[in-house]
Amino acid sequence: MRSVPAVLYGLTAAAVAILGALVFWRRRRPMALLGVLCLLGFMAPVLPSFESPHHLYLPGVGAVLLTALVAIGPQARHRRAQLLGRASGVLIALTLGTVTFFSSLAMDTGNLVESQMAAEIAAAQTPVRDGDTVYVANQPLIVHYLPQLIEERTGARGVRVVTLNWAPRILNVNCAAELTCVDDRTIEVRVRGDRLFAGTMGRLIAEANGATVQEMLGTPLRTDDFVVELLEADELGVKGLRFRFREPLTRPGVHLFWGSPTRWAAQIYPRRVALGDSQ
Repeated sequence: MRSVPAVLYGLTAAAVAILGALVFWRRRRPMALLGVLCLLGFMAPVLPSFESPHHLYLPGVGAVLLTALVAIGPQARHRRAQLLGRASGVLIALTLGTVTFFSSLAMDTGNLVESQMAAEIAAAQTPVRDGDTVYVANQPLIVHYLPQLIEERTGARGVRVVTLNWAPRILNVNCAAELTCVDDRTIEVRVRGDRLFAGTMGRLIAEANGATVQEMLGTPLRTDDFVVELLEADELGVKGLRFRFREPLTRPGVHLFWGSPTRWAAQIYPRRVALGDSQ
């Protein structure tokens, strides 16, 4: 949408225009306002504090339009129009039910992945305590609220989670993966049979930054915690990365976790060792 803002503004204007026309057309029938009232009633109390209000208003606009259309149909005077309105209502209900089912399935799957990761981290041999820093390699992209879940499960507060790289797939690592601890400040992450920052994710990154990850890592990328270097890549994506940390990973209050095909978050104790895992 950033590259074609006219599409966003156009769709928004169209939705507002349709909603306005429906409300004006049926202004003398209270049922036509049901969708608008429900939208405002549910959204208004939480908008000031909700972290992602777009999750509310984007589905809400569609719900308002559909509810208004359903409310209009059965009130038509002609029998054919009434039948058409009822049939439309049934079709809309089936469509909404199907969309809700699969949306809930995706949400539940994402919550399960987050829960499994947090459970493994909370059960690690070295416990996470207040103010600790947690580095995660191969973190699934769908995991958004890992710090909050770790704090909930461990009772720790102020936990800082730093994602080193996303897993090749949105839910997990489903290819052979390797992690090499070169020393207490340096690790290397590799995948075989798949790519990091590839597919849809790679295209989104390229469109947002005007360059692919391979191009951006042509020179080492520096952050407050580490320097990341490109080890191996091809036209499909990244095969390997090296992370050089500014401080030793062995210092107190620092934890390193790694995702693989068989573990959501295996705790790693940095030393000169190579780990591999495959399906």
